[in-house]
Amino acid sequence: RLYTSTAEAELVNANMSEVEAAVAVISNGAFCFLDRVPSLVFLIISYATQGEMTKAISTGFDALAKLGISFPPSAGTLTIIRDAMKTKTKLRGKTNEKLKQLPLMTDESKIAAM
Repeated sequence: RLYTSTAEAELVNANMSEVEAAVAVISNGAFCFLDRVPSLVFLIISYATQGEMTKAISTGFDALAKLGISFPPSAGTLTIIRDAMKTKTKLRGKTNEKLKQLPLMTDESKIAAM
């Protein structure tokens, strides 16, 4: 947690190279991938702040893949509309109150992906 806090502090202070250095230390010492996720968020923000959107997006997709969530290499408009309609269908008839009554998520990988 110390190096994760270091990565966050360096991000807030706009020391982007130090963010990468802290993330590297975390990556080398992490027991599992979930331990790396918070620091990767700071790395993604760091890339985006520097205008390196391709690196930010790539890092995000790589992290999601390691968490078991995959995306197609390219999604056209029809794929996006189809998936949005699937989601809309699954949510049909569910009120905010019904959604609030659902059980809490317990899968740590899915929670980290959120």
